Amino acid sequence: MLKGAKMGKSKVVGVYARRGDERAKNLASEAKAKLAEFGYKTADIGKLGAKGIGVVLVLGGDGTLLSAARMAARENVPVLGVNTGGLGFLTEFTSNELDAAIQLIRSRKPKIERRMMLDVEVGRMKESALNDVVLYKSSMARLMEFLVYVDGDVLGRYRADGLVVSTPTGSTAYSLSAGGPIVVPHLDCIIISPICPHTLTNRTVVVCPDCTIEVELLNAPDGAVFVSADGQEGFPLKSGARAKIKRAPHYALRLVSQKRSFFSVLREKLRWQQR
Repeated sequence: MLKGAKMGKSKVVGVYARRGDERAKNLASEAKAKLAEFGYKTADIGKLGAKGIGVVLVLGGDGTLLSAARMAARENVPVLGVNTGGLGFLTEFTSNELDAAIQLIRSRKPKIERRMMLDVEVGRMKESALNDVVLYKSSMARLMEFLVYVDGDVLGRYRADGLVVSTPTGSTAYSLSAGGPIVVPHLDCIIISPICPHTLTNRTVVVCPDCTIEVELLNAPDGAVFVSADGQEGFPLKSGARAKIKRAPHYALRLVSQKRSFFSVLREKLRWQQR
């Protein structure tokens, strides 16, 4: 259990269902009815935000949980995920385990995990990410060229399809596909992984969590390169401009089951050591 982290005393549960997902919508209605039986009120955080909420119940896939977690983290509110999508690496329960999810919300001393987040700034635009910040091309154009700085010192000049700057939580997402390591999520660090680098010696680098990462785009037409936070919020990056990435001042909080561990999820979801 995270020292110092507690469930809010509020008897209001935020419900956040995946848009356009009929299964998630129906499950949300079922969850609201069950929670009402135990004296809980519910609110739609997609419309009202997470202020005054005790916990957010997320119904959907990992993308839905990432979106909800960013909103909830600003109010220091934990999230709990019920998967209605595909892989569901971050969601705690399956759609058939709604009762177990509600029981966890009712628990007096639930286990709460704290997950490091990142802030990314491009000019005046700023966004937070729980998984990763990614520089990517808008089309199958030529390789990108960019300089990466760590605390003002040049890490390297890259020619690649892009760059993934990841948290430990995001180490099992895009960073893993780009050749990055699996990092246990309770650690604090930043993982820098080039996407399809043109040089064999360009490899993943792991740096301390308080480092400031700056990525300067060297050559690209306007509108050809973007920076995204968790694959959801995208900003254009022009030649000569920099994206600044650093640890966010707030953490994402996750309500988790005592019966599941990070390694059991690896075995279940990624078939770790089975292929």
